[in-house]
Amino acid sequence: LRARFEKRDGSPAGNAGHGAGPRDVRHAVLALLAEEPMHGYRIIHEIEERTAGAWTPNAGAVYPTLQLLADEGLIAAETTDGRKVWALTEAGRSAVARDGVTAPWADADAHGRDAH
Repeated sequence: LRARFEKRDGSPAGNAGHGAGPRDVRHAVLALLAEEPMHGYRIIHEIEERTAGAWTPNAGAVYPTLQLLADEGLIAAETTDGRKVWALTEAGRSAVARDGVTAPWADADAHGRDAH
């Protein structure tokens, strides 16, 4: 797992096109929001936790991804207690199901990699 999400300046990195990148951030956000609505900081924290600290995407990767997904109509925000809480829209739920979106860390776990 750590080889897939090697930390470098807060951004994920990898090898031979298999590392985390913009598509992985997108898939991570969609996978998390498929579970439940959450705010951006929690998304960052959840990714870090689920990759055992191997990948902590920076805000400069997550927040633009949230806005892009909102622009595409896949997610929408509701302000609660001064925070934007993001959730999948119907179109987002359909896209996740149709495209088989999975979290990047799920693929690493499926290949038997661990955080050591």
